[in-house]
Amino acid sequence: MNNHELKKYSIEWYEDCPYDDTRYYGLFLKGKQTDKETLSVDMKRFCEYFHIDDDRKDLKTNKKSQLFKPAKSKEDDYKVNVIKKELSLIKKEWIESQKIFIDQFLSEIKGCDFTAADDNNFQMGIADYDEAATYARIKSALSYDYAEYKKKKLYFSLYAQYFHQLAAQIDAVTLKLLTDNGYELDDFDRRTFLAFKGPRDQDKKSSIKGLDSYKHHQKMYALWNFIKHNSKSSYEKVKKHCPEILIDHEYNQGDLACYFIKFSNDLIEQTIDGVQKFLIDYCELVFDEDVREAEWNYEDFFHSYVSDAINDYYNPLGLPDY
Repeated sequence: MNNHELKKYSIEWYEDCPYDDTRYYGLFLKGKQTDKETLSVDMKRFCEYFHIDDDRKDLKTNKKSQLFKPAKSKEDDYKVNVIKKELSLIKKEWIESQKIFIDQFLSEIKGCDFTAADDNNFQMGIADYDEAATYARIKSALSYDYAEYKKKKLYFSLYAQYFHQLAAQIDAVTLKLLTDNGYELDDFDRRTFLAFKGPRDQDKKSSIKGLDSYKHHQKMYALWNFIKHNSKSSYEKVKKHCPEILIDHEYNQGDLACYFIKFSNDLIEQTIDGVQKFLIDYCELVFDEDVREAEWNYEDFFHSYVSDAINDYYNPLGLPDY
């Protein structure tokens, strides 16, 4: 228990608290373990103890209080954090599962090496060795050519299928985000997406399109539509927004679009990273969030630091619970 003669919030006052008391670390809880629990932080004490050396140590809720009240309760109360988490999971699935599957599947498509001994006519004595060896070389060459042709076709097909899935996943994440935050329509497209949070607010709609990162979202949609529709107009949109990813070959309407796109691992990962950047910028603009503040300005952030410190006090060796 604190010595009442010590000045509250002084270093001596904090040091007089037990190590397993959250106040020792500058964390004040009211209504503990109830639905009405509230948390406040003496940022100066908290930052000094945990060696956080930046402007946050001077934060206070108001001039009359020594304490700071975090803006949110949980990490996912920030839309930008939800977006970062969802897009990171999509990228992790790509790197650890989908990409490996495609690489492994394609690596198993190989040509065959034939020898004279494989020729039936040579085995039956109809053809001599030189004839059989010539046939074997021809068959080997044809086998390798066909394997490369098959691999190339499957390469385009598998990457196109994954890109379609990727765009659909990102669209689903976007729609869920909007629905959880007031979107009430039962259909969804880019126009309703851009108009959300004020369909009459044309300035905001223009601002979304004005984001530098909007180009990544535009590129994803252009490619996705081209893959789906195989039309001349969808091809022209890709050519307008991202011509560098098109194969240099004349395109005729109705040609299968996937064979005209330079699919690669870099294209997939750049799409994920770019759209994540756009959706973060979108959340900052539409929901007035700050991606840097969202990294720490919530109650669970402070809970986590203090809980880990108390656990280290009781279990400095980090031994597992039995």
